Amino acid sequence: KDNTTDSKRSVEDYFKIISKENPLDFLSKHICPFLVGSQWDIIRKCALLMAVTNDRAHFRMRLHLLLYGEPGSGKSEFLSWWQQKMNGKLINSELTTKIGLVGDARGKTITPGLLAQFSGNVLLVDELDKMKPSDQNGLLQAMEEGSYTITKGRNSQKFKAEVRIM
Repeated sequence: KDNTTDSKRSVEDYFKIISKENPLDFLSKHICPFLVGSQWDIIRKCALLMAVTNDRAHFRMRLHLLLYGEPGSGKSEFLSWWQQKMNGKLINSELTTKIGLVGDARGKTITPGLLAQFSGNVLLVDELDKMKPSDQNGLLQAMEEGSYTITKGRNSQKFKAEVRIM
């Protein structure tokens, strides 16, 4: 199969294919197809499942994906592909603080951070292991609850942050 054949297929063609073949197997082959190795088969499937999950009332359905491996194994390349093709929001955690993720409560106003701005999206966090543990708290709260709260003095503001993290 080459990409020119795939780009000429109609929606009806895809429905015919997935009626005969496992949809997860078929569709996952189109995610970052240039990365080779059997380890990428399961990662592609997990990424596809993560992409189609969301929150519904009374059901937590956001999935998150953690990629780990040796330097040069393709992790950042996978995130870059996801950013370009799937409109993921890429951040480098080495350059990101809790204030940038959660928001700023200096002065008289509370300003939301990236987690609230990108609610409903896949947030691609490169080099998560380089982020200070104290800066990870807001990220973890958004992953668990789909929201976070900033409190300053008597003022408290809750922000929706239904992000999926890769």
